[in-house]
Amino acid sequence: MNSLRKTFSLKGKKNLYFNNHLERNKRAKTDLAFNKMNDVNMYNADNNLLGFPTDGKQFEIKTTRKKIEFCPLQDIPTLTINFDMEWKRLKTAMDAIYNSTPLSDSLEELYTLCENLCKYNYASKLYENIKNELINYLKQEFINISAKLEDENFIVSLSSLWISFCKKLIMIRSIFLYLDRTYALREIKIGSLWSLGLELFKTYVVNITNIRIKTINDLLQFIECDRQKNFMAGNEKNTYILLRTIIKMFIDLNIYEDFEISFLDASTEFYRNESRSYINKITVATNHGQLIAEYLQRVEAYLNEEVERCNLGCYNGYVDSITRKNVTSIVENEMIKNYINVILEKGFDHLINTKSYTDLNRLYNLVNRVDLLESLRVYFCNYIKKTGSFYVLDSSKDPIMIQSLLDFKKDLDDVLELSFSNNERFVNTVKEGFETFINERQNKPAELISKYIDSKLRQVRNIPEETIEEIQERCMFLFRFINGKDIFEAYYKKDLSKRLLLFSKSINIDLEKSMIAKLKDECGGGYTSKLEGMFKDMSISKDLIAEFNKTAECSRIGNISLYVNVLTSGFWPSYPQSNYNMPKELLECQNTFSDFYLKSHSGRVLQWQNSLGFCVLKADFPKSPKELIVSLAQAIILLLFNNGEVLTYREIEAVTQMNTKELKKSLQSLSCGKYKVLIKSTEGKNVIESDSFAFNKDFESASRVLKINSIQAKESLEERKTTREKVFKDRQYQIDAAIVRIMKARKTISHPILLSELFKQLKFSIMPQDIKTRIESLIERDYIKRDLANNTIYHYVL
Repeated sequence: MNSLRKTFSLKGKKNLYFNNHLERNKRAKTDLAFNKMNDVNMYNADNNLLGFPTDGKQFEIKTTRKKIEFCPLQDIPTLTINFDMEWKRLKTAMDAIYNSTPLSDSLEELYTLCENLCKYNYASKLYENIKNELINYLKQEFINISAKLEDENFIVSLSSLWISFCKKLIMIRSIFLYLDRTYALREIKIGSLWSLGLELFKTYVVNITNIRIKTINDLLQFIECDRQKNFMAGNEKNTYILLRTIIKMFIDLNIYEDFEISFLDASTEFYRNESRSYINKITVATNHGQLIAEYLQRVEAYLNEEVERCNLGCYNGYVDSITRKNVTSIVENEMIKNYINVILEKGFDHLINTKSYTDLNRLYNLVNRVDLLESLRVYFCNYIKKTGSFYVLDSSKDPIMIQSLLDFKKDLDDVLELSFSNNERFVNTVKEGFETFINERQNKPAELISKYIDSKLRQVRNIPEETIEEIQERCMFLFRFINGKDIFEAYYKKDLSKRLLLFSKSINIDLEKSMIAKLKDECGGGYTSKLEGMFKDMSISKDLIAEFNKTAECSRIGNISLYVNVLTSGFWPSYPQSNYNMPKELLECQNTFSDFYLKSHSGRVLQWQNSLGFCVLKADFPKSPKELIVSLAQAIILLLFNNGEVLTYREIEAVTQMNTKELKKSLQSLSCGKYKVLIKSTEGKNVIESDSFAFNKDFESASRVLKINSIQAKESLEERKTTREKVFKDRQYQIDAAIVRIMKARKTISHPILLSELFKQLKFSIMPQDIKTRIESLIERDYIKRDLANNTIYHYVL
């Protein structure tokens, strides 16, 4: 038998496969004989070689149902073999395989022949002969491929040679598989036939200088065409296969590093030229912002292409993934890192102004890849400061300053969310920028924030509650950064008082209290104590007037409906006194309520604020009756026309005894406003002392209830100036108190240290010159004194 294989079961263990190839006469025997146990290849079910120790004796194996017995072999077989003759048969087979001609022997016979040669110690000689034959083949292949060096299809020929050689080497290895699994596996200094073939191919073909250089150069030309998209239409697939084949050849031959070095050098040159070309074009163009956006898109596309290119498993991938990091770093450095200042200077403002959030996100990701987010953050911060200063410092934009800043903040929030991934550093940059520019113009932003909130809270009937809540929250963002929080408080308190007193029926108490709660959370209870006291007074007044209406005193005021708000002077802003010549009916109402209040609140003083009063008058116009909501001053003037249809300015002035400014303002609102219930004798919006006024009998309006106190409710420039002056005066007291507090604790202190302590304690910004003025004032009042030897040292006066 040329080849025998028998399977034995050993008490439930894995099957053992015994291969034995012996030249024998054909006969049937139960026993299977071995020449040497060392010549036996034993494999388990996983086809792994089993070591089986032996002392060199010859054995036979007798098998029973449950066990295997090893007994000395009685008849020792003999075998003679002629290596040269057998090698000739094997060489003929190798030639046939390499020349792609039919084999004269079957593969099984060739395999057995190889096995026999190995078993009789010809393995080393056989291996050497195979090596020499392969060398001869490759020397001829080298001659053939060298002849094609100047051919434009050289790399195609090399690819075909490589593929053909690998296929032939696999066939040859299958014949000498026994040699590969025994001798080649045991010998450490030699490799498998596959490794041998690859090493010889590298030595006698690819590693030849001309061929290696030509191959790498052709590869780089193909890759550059790929980058520039210069492949012929429909030829991309074949080109990718060709590139993949050659580069895999470099990897298999362990010379990929040679290609990689050249590939990275060529990539550096390519992307350096690309970036230089684009940047030069951007520098001279006028629409550089748009070109920057296109440049960023191109960079991102290049990076994605390189990632795909360095993926052998991808359709258009042909470079080993180990190169991916290096080549993408080249793109990042050459196209982003080296030109980061140009990109940000030429393109950042354009991208953010045009709300190109996708391009901004692309810029953010690219800059982040090269670890230059700090440069982007600096440009972002400078942009915020520059844009914010544009809104704050231009006084002509005061009417729209706060709305512009809120819109600006909304745009920045979109940038943070959609472009900068809400990076905490960039979120803090927004805060840093707002804190800088909003205080470049002292006190004005604080005043305008208060006015803006006031305007929105007066429009609660026209704006949804959710929208006003959002506006309040956004305004609080601005409020957090202003230094003049006392300015804001003064104006907010004044505006809140008007809303509570003059517009109490149209305001939303929940929204008002929500705003107070936000201020309290930000600045503490002391900051909002007076504002909360105002709401408390309104609540007490409501209960008080309900009690008043139940008493006997209420009957003394006849058919007049009276509502009084009793205000604590410490909570509310101070108001100028307006002394009018009140009509008898109104004066009686005031006296009646005063008597009622002082009965239960003895020791208190009621001071009537006529400038804050308003009335609802029923006016019988010939065409239709109306209800007029007017200020107390307007009501006093209108009541005069019950006794006469035409009155001169002088007559009205004599009867009402109002000051000139308030009288003219009231007459103007009644005769020149939206509702002209009085007719002025002269044209124009200004009231002059020679004017006369008549009751407008022809007045008509679609509305039954008319509100005519809009002019009266508006804050004048003088009132604003008075509010600011009061705040500045309060600041002087705070500075004085802070200086005395510091001096009392330190006893002796130098001027620079005193300034430092004051800046820490005071919650508003202050100039050193203002502090110097207050120090001089305290020295004059003997709170502190200068050191006689050093004028910059102060002592506390005990």
